[in-house]
Amino acid sequence: MPNDLISLPAAPSPRIEECEAWTILVIDDDEQVHLVTTLALDGYRFKGRPVRILSAYSGKAARELLITTENIGLVLLDVVMESENAGLDLVQFIRVQQRNSRVRIVLRTGQPGQAPPREVIQNYDIDDYRTKTELTYDRLYVVVTAALRTYDLITRMIESQQELDHLANHDPLTGLPNRALLRDRIAQSLALSRRNSTQVAVLFIDIDGFKYINDSFGHTLGDSLLREIAIRLEAATREGDTVSRHGGDEFVIVLNGITGEDEAWKIAEKLLNDLPQPILTEGSSLAITASIGLSLHPQDGNDHESLLKNADAALCMAKQRGRNCVQAYQREMSVVAGERVVLEYALRQAQALHQLELHYQPQIDTHTGRISGVEALMRWTHPSLGAVSPQRFIPLAEEIGLIQSIGEWALSGACRQLHEWHLRGYDQLVMAINMSVRQFHQRDVLAMIREILQVSGIPGASLELELTESILISDPESVTNTLHELKALGISISMDDFGTGYSGLSYLSRFPIDRIKIDQSFTSRVSQSGEAASIVRAIVALAKSLNLKTVCEGVETVEQAVFMRDGGCDALQGYLFSRALPAEEMSVLLAKYSTATGAIQALNDWHG
Repeated sequence: MPNDLISLPAAPSPRIEECEAWTILVIDDDEQVHLVTTLALDGYRFKGRPVRILSAYSGKAARELLITTENIGLVLLDVVMESENAGLDLVQFIRVQQRNSRVRIVLRTGQPGQAPPREVIQNYDIDDYRTKTELTYDRLYVVVTAALRTYDLITRMIESQQELDHLANHDPLTGLPNRALLRDRIAQSLALSRRNSTQVAVLFIDIDGFKYINDSFGHTLGDSLLREIAIRLEAATREGDTVSRHGGDEFVIVLNGITGEDEAWKIAEKLLNDLPQPILTEGSSLAITASIGLSLHPQDGNDHESLLKNADAALCMAKQRGRNCVQAYQREMSVVAGERVVLEYALRQAQALHQLELHYQPQIDTHTGRISGVEALMRWTHPSLGAVSPQRFIPLAEEIGLIQSIGEWALSGACRQLHEWHLRGYDQLVMAINMSVRQFHQRDVLAMIREILQVSGIPGASLELELTESILISDPESVTNTLHELKALGISISMDDFGTGYSGLSYLSRFPIDRIKIDQSFTSRVSQSGEAASIVRAIVALAKSLNLKTVCEGVETVEQAVFMRDGGCDALQGYLFSRALPAEEMSVLLAKYSTATGAIQALNDWHG
């Protein structure tokens, strides 16, 4: 018995139930043959695995076992049983079954003259043909080992191909169908819809704020979150629907057999309700929301491409509406979506083409009337689109991941400009600049700010970072640590748009904040609304009790300025004094009013 053909078990041998056995089906009407085969293969192992012998004494019993038994590796088959062709009939039966296509077959006969024709052996992929007298114990080992080796090789080849096919058509992270398979699924759904006179709905889903989660907590947690989201989406949809990962934090669901928009809308709303349930992953509990765009066949498209494009256009509108909502496609959205594509492409080129620039709006000290600081504001002028509002391109930059890059560019440019003004003698001037959520939570934000301060040559005390309430509440412990490190550099922290968020006043004492900016929505109403005036007085009083400075933005009238000054506000900012100006014009304004005295005495001059 050649040692290179079999593997003998080491002592003690593992129990059969601890490892998967090779299955051999012995088909013979001679009970003695079954007994001899079982005894011969007792203790036999191939690749460290034992064999399991199944016995069938007739063609009928064999067929039942072939239908009900998984992963039969080898069939030892008697050529003649209840009829002369019983064995060959079983060979045909085995080969027409897809599940048994890789089963190896060894024919045995008690009569040497019963050999099947050579073309039968070739056509039905028969591994060997032997007389029963030839199959001694040693020879049986050799024949079985050769057959199982072939079966194992074919099995591994099939499994490898299946794995490659799966990888080609499924997302490796979530296991969901990918874009390639989604295309086929939509085509199948459309064909079925046309036959059954039903509709197909496509839901384009985007996870709100996912990039922030990735940037703040890392990709490992982000990947875990995506896997959990995939599970929830599959659980919330019906059998026969397709849940696909389109890429990044985007998913697409294809709903089959829909009767109309109302049914699709109900399913989409169910998804919105199920997703926010807290997800515990990597030791963190997160609650997420999603925005969903909805398109329907046939009214919104008759093919894969148009349905996805229109669902994506609806998704963009859902985001503009504030996210965490469903939006059905409407024809005019295609125009909006087209404009967005143009704007996104242009924005990606804007920084490299030097189309972005910084303007500066002065902040007036109410005690001295001088310009005590300036706020750096980003502006974009495109050669064909013209001046693009920051309200349009800043949110877009956040969404497509450009805000970190252009934010760093803006901070660096503002600090260089401030250094130039310091050299001109305006050494008390402070530069205020906004930081986005994503920019603040990027991993190297502290190193980036330190480097910019060092390169620009300005002291940390001359820089003020304006943060929104949404930043402060996003991850309070991490935010507090970062703020203390910024304070250690001498940098001042300002809470922007105060009063418009949802954090609550308690955050003023929790975080190391130096100044709060009263939102212009209050400023604009102080002259007409007693409620707005009372709110502003309360904010200023609260700030003073906490030793915080206040700046009022959006000041456009003398009445507003006087109210804020008399109410104790420390600084004013708005069109009453100046719009945001390019650096050269701001330099002229600094020279003109650097010696201004008497606080609001010069308001009419400023207004002119």
